[in-house]
Amino acid sequence: MKIISLVSSVCLLLLLMVACASEGETIDQSTAAISAKGFMQALQEKKFDTARKYCTEPAAKSIFDLETTYKMSNPEEVAELNSKYDFRVAKVDCSEQAGNTICKVCCHAEGAEAELQLVQQDQKWLVSTELGM
Repeated sequence: MKIISLVSSVCLLLLLMVACASEGETIDQSTAAISAKGFMQALQEKKFDTARKYCTEPAAKSIFDLETTYKMSNPEEVAELNSKYDFRVAKVDCSEQAGNTICKVCCHAEGAEAELQLVQQDQKWLVSTELGM
């Protein structure tokens, strides 16, 4: 009886540990460049929950709106959205401009750069650029 109780307790403990470990994906937001790169990669991979973690609340709302648009779009519209967010992050350059941190992320499939504004809150760098549809 004691063995069954012990095995049950160990199984419960392992289950709790696994549940807690998978609950929150940790992301690196220690620099503006790291956050900009992570955000763009999450968008590219359509990992909208992860992308929102890199954002301020208003920017996260725009990611939610983008995700909803994806879900409600027909295949042609999805292809158009995919082309808009088709970035292969090769280079991230961040600089201060008029009191704001701006990161330019290169490169879009057509060679264009994305420009993101980031802010630092609670020692984390967050994307504050709201995406337009």
